[in-house]
Amino acid sequence: MIKLLIHVAKWTGAAALTVLLAWQASSGAVREESEVIVHVGVPDVEIRIDEFRFTVDRPWDCPVSCELPPGDHLLTMHQAGVELYREVFTLENGRGRVLTAWDEDGRLSGAPELSSPASPEPVKELEIVVGPDVDSRTPAGESRKKIGAF
Repeated sequence: MIKLLIHVAKWTGAAALTVLLAWQASSGAVREESEVIVHVGVPDVEIRIDEFRFTVDRPWDCPVSCELPPGDHLLTMHQAGVELYREVFTLENGRGRVLTAWDEDGRLSGAPELSSPASPEPVKELEIVVGPDVDSRTPAGESRKKIGAF
């Protein structure tokens, strides 16, 4: 009977130790910080990444960089008290992300408004100089063959 109890205790201890080590390995895994880099397309704004704040004077000049733990995070961009941009993003353990913050509505960026042209440009034909078996000759005597329109 005692041998049976010792045998059961050994197997129970081994199983408990295996479960404990597996639990530690899965839940206690090393959490690496991840880097997020934000390119900013609007001048004179404040970039907020969670509780971190960055001031950007000139767009595209120098991206904002921040080390964050894995998980969900919030990126916002403000100018003159108005929120111009908002994005929720997820960082994976040890993997970085590159984002772009811009004023998609053109509210305060000072950029000129883009207007569509009144009418599209006409289609242009492309001519390429080809070898001796040509379809036409130009006034200068060069061999040319019309291959399509763009």
